[in-house]
Amino acid sequence: MRGGDLSMRLVFCGSYPINDLELPAEAVAQQLGQTDGGALVRKLYGHPDQALQRNRVAAAFAQCQSAGPKGCPPRHLAPRGGRMPLTR
Repeated sequence: MRGGDLSMRLVFCGSYPINDLELPAEAVAQQLGQTDGGALVRKLYGHPDQALQRNRVAAAFAQCQSAGPKGCPPRHLAPRGGRMPLTR
């Protein structure tokens, strides 16, 4: 196995589970044989793309609002069109 093949495999094994499968960094780190509680995995691989992050926030607000008003943030903080409002 060439070095490039191994590094690409590690990127996939670190990035895909944490960003796409939404597994906790601690679980991914354990699978990779790391003992730092997920710190290195978060540092190296925990960078989902911006669209995925916006979709996650919008989905969380939608789930909260579908469950009822208790525990939901004020409506003016809810994302519109998958984007969070800017605050100044």
